Amino acid sequence: LKVLEAIECTPMLMDGADKSLTGVLPLIDDENTIETHVGSILPYTQRKKLERIASLSLELSRHEQAEECYRELLGCFPDQWTYWLGLVDACITQEQGIEEGWNKCRSYAEEVIA
Repeated sequence: LKVLEAIECTPMLMDGADKSLTGVLPLIDDENTIETHVGSILPYTQRKKLERIASLSLELSRHEQAEECYRELLGCFPDQWTYWLGLVDACITQEQGIEEGWNKCRSYAEEVIA
């Protein structure tokens, strides 16, 4: 997760945002850049990075970190139902219990709707 978090990404844009803002490419100075570059030299979006961190966090039982990632993703993409399912998984599997997990999800959904 630490390596994944260190990867520089193109910005995460909300649906309908100006697509010209995603043109952030990694700089390659010389042949050594390819060998020392963290991650891929291909552009990696913040959205894909957060999706991967969230899924790995769930697998590693880091539910709070997964919840944070899904909340950030839902802030930009509230219509993406898979993020809602991930948020539910992250909240309900925490030690707090099912009822409290559902209440957290419900309160966040009400924030998004408002």
